Amino acid sequence: MIVEEEPPESGGVAVEVEKWNPRYVIYARSLGLTAEAAVERDEKEWPGGCMAGFILWMERSILEFEELHGISSANLAEYLRVFGHQPPACAAMHFPLEFDKFLEAKAARPGGGHHGNDVGKS
Repeated sequence: MIVEEEPPESGGVAVEVEKWNPRYVIYARSLGLTAEAAVERDEKEWPGGCMAGFILWMERSILEFEELHGISSANLAEYLRVFGHQPPACAAMHFPLEFDKFLEAKAARPGGGHHGNDVGKS
């Protein structure tokens, strides 16, 4: 988080501005990098798609989180029968605090929870 000063006409009140998506910071930490270094790394690993590493890691994380909580395509019919509607589009969006804790724990694991095809060549 960085602190920026507001223009003088607003009274010069300092405000906190988030520079990075907190989940991107966790992703970077899972690589053992700062957010800035992760951007540089991913720009080299995926030219033209510099967010590909983050997207792959997040997609896998969401699937793991949903599996952990019993929401998957395998039990979709059962979910529909029991609740009468489709499951949340993404369990991570309905349980953001739990998902963030899950990401923190995943990032702390050896290898940051990365799999062969989303680690890149580094």
